[in-house]
Amino acid sequence: PGERHILKLTGERDVQTSHMGMAFRFPNLSTASHRYAPVSTDANLQHEAWYMQPSTEQALTTDYVGDTFLHLESGKVLCALAVAVVPWVGWYLYEAGIKDFQSALAKHGSTDCHLLPVATSLYYLAPICVAVRMLFAPSVWTLLGEREGLRALVRPPVIVWFAFFSAPACLVAFITLQPFALPNGNGPAQPDAWPEDCQMERPGHGLFVTRSMALAGGHLSELLWTVWIVLSASNPRRRAGSLAVPMVVMSTGMILGGPQNFMSGVQEGADCEDLWIPYLYRSITVLAASVGLVLLLANFGVPAAVTSSGKLGLGPFGHWAPAVFLCVAVAQLAALRHAMQNAEGLTAGPSLTVCGNDNKEYFFPRFWGLIFYDWGQLLSFVLWVIGSFLWARPQRGTTPAVY
Repeated sequence: PGERHILKLTGERDVQTSHMGMAFRFPNLSTASHRYAPVSTDANLQHEAWYMQPSTEQALTTDYVGDTFLHLESGKVLCALAVAVVPWVGWYLYEAGIKDFQSALAKHGSTDCHLLPVATSLYYLAPICVAVRMLFAPSVWTLLGEREGLRALVRPPVIVWFAFFSAPACLVAFITLQPFALPNGNGPAQPDAWPEDCQMERPGHGLFVTRSMALAGGHLSELLWTVWIVLSASNPRRRAGSLAVPMVVMSTGMILGGPQNFMSGVQEGADCEDLWIPYLYRSITVLAASVGLVLLLANFGVPAAVTSSGKLGLGPFGHWAPAVFLCVAVAQLAALRHAMQNAEGLTAGPSLTVCGNDNKEYFFPRFWGLIFYDWGQLLSFVLWVIGSFLWARPQRGTTPAVY
């Protein structure tokens, strides 16, 4: 009520027209509940331009004709797959952590550890919840971002999405917010706050904590990414830049917990043949992330690609920006893998000390964790760009009819 729409009406008593992609249908122009006044005349189309303002007695209602099941349109489905890649990578890393945790507890005989049921439940629950959220994400974006705003919070698809996000998020928060986890996320190797009923030998503590935090980072990235999508759902260019969220969150966490943590613990005067690796990690990742952020956020970059006409039949990849992004990401991945494959002491060997730093189980997994995330980022980017390109185009059969 109170909104003003400029419409082109033919004068028929049952009118359906369109304006800015929305189909307005007026079953009876003579109804007393609406007031019409002429604005101008379009001589070329021989239609009168009118504005219609609903009276306070009758508000406009909107029906969307031809909606797909759960709004699973091709573009949104691909975007949902792209978003799901990030928590899936976090779960993949967590899988290794929970297995190390279970093995270390069994070796020490700590079978009554109160964290074990929580960690095991999280291991089985997380992938199921990711799949469910991926199915309901298009509805969340459509209802919250494009149609109803905060009123959609009580709609069943939105409630289901939040329920299946909250369940694993609460479990991983229970683990990572413990005094032995986030406050000691970079060590020491034997945390003082470790529970008495969960005693184990090294390196079980660090491997479990670091990989639990990777899963937490994946969920945080997904939540912030979803919020960005909802807030910019009606703006394809601004929405395209939301891929910057996991890039910043995951890269920052891995660099601080891996290379930076390693460098800060290297003893002065130590003969460290691998010290070049963390420096390479930092410089390459900062450079790649900076280029990626510019391409994602600047209007001339990826936002222009997903709203382009698709030159040469290549869709968004007919634009130069996605190709540059992929080249930079592949170069970063190749450099990081080359560094780890040529490491001397920074390897998966039995020694828990590297260059005098005794916290290997806390920093070493994050070196490889960044590589695994970069693999996921490549897949996520391709899905996201194609999905955003399709999402920005009108979907056949889905038109809003405003009564």
